[in-house]
Amino acid sequence: MYTYRKIKKDTQIILVLVITIPELKLINFCTVIRAKYMWKSQIIREKKPYTPEKLNKLKSKYQEYLIKTVQESNIALVDISSGEIIRPNHKVEVLDQFNGPLPF
Repeated sequence: MYTYRKIKKDTQIILVLVITIPELKLINFCTVIRAKYMWKSQIIREKKPYTPEKLNKLKSKYQEYLIKTVQESNIALVDISSGEIIRPNHKVEVLDQFNGPLPF
């Protein structure tokens, strides 16, 4: 089971996955979410999709940043709809917290 939080960031309400250990399964899950979001955003804007090489570079940078955030802050919050990494020092209000499995 994994920990999720419903948070309020600025005026948005976001569901985030709480990562306290840079576990490979979680890193891959978050990377897939981010890659899917980026690809979909590009297509909606009617731009050419990323090349496989560019996407792999972006995935590697994302994973490194996620691991670095967890190591530095002992926690990272990842938006499960976009894969955005929210640093714990960013002012957020926790509205709810619960445990559950990964969505897929």
